[in-house]
Amino acid sequence: MPDPTFNYAELYAEPLGVNIVKVPVDNTLAFDLTAMQKKAQAFDGISMVYLCNPNNPTAMLTPTAALTNWITSAKENVFFIIDEAYAEFVTTPEFTSAIALVAQGYKNLIVTRTFSKIYALAGLRVGYGVAVPEVICEVDSFVSIDNTNTAGAVSALASLKDHAFVAYSRKSIDVSRQMVVDTLNALNIEYAPSHANFIFHKVKGDVKTYQERMKAANIMVGREFPPALGWSRLTLGTPEEMSYFVATLKEFRTKGWI
Repeated sequence: MPDPTFNYAELYAEPLGVNIVKVPVDNTLAFDLTAMQKKAQAFDGISMVYLCNPNNPTAMLTPTAALTNWITSAKENVFFIIDEAYAEFVTTPEFTSAIALVAQGYKNLIVTRTFSKIYALAGLRVGYGVAVPEVICEVDSFVSIDNTNTAGAVSALASLKDHAFVAYSRKSIDVSRQMVVDTLNALNIEYAPSHANFIFHKVKGDVKTYQERMKAANIMVGREFPPALGWSRLTLGTPEEMSYFVATLKEFRTKGWI
């Protein structure tokens, strides 16, 4: 798995005695797919490759062509978990969901989605996986019969029909993202290209100090994500909320804090 990335796959695998192999992102914060492929090819057993796309915490996309080439050419002992929790926020036409590979019949992957992000149902804990029938049958043997509650299931089904809310949420995030990007550019602060509802940006000095100063201004910002030291993950709120953040960030610059 890449490093840094969303670590729940790791947390679930560790108690099972699974050997976790982490491959650091490159100097642009992108996944080093070449290095990951070499690690997988060098292992004689079954390799399970976890890829979050867009990635958390960087919000960066892995190029569809490169990812597709690996999945379609991988050895039989390599299986992919493609986490597309933030896919609904992606607007670039360059992105193609890995679900397209499932539709083509590839059996070496499962694509996971969630209702926790753009649908705003995080507290109800509802998600799903897309794979060919044979893979779903294997997964079903590990799923408890009560892992989705009634309120969550009803809310998820209603959310799938509420296209207006999804469009509104995506537009709101797009506006908020552009507000922050414009400010980061104006302040000459480095950031990763965002395709999700958060932005990963550089921080001057200690990230913990930056967090504490933002907290004092009633703003909660993300922690540091080693090995990407000196970066902060900023969740995007409403345009009104981000207007306050932008003003605070500019104030920090006048104080030499950012």
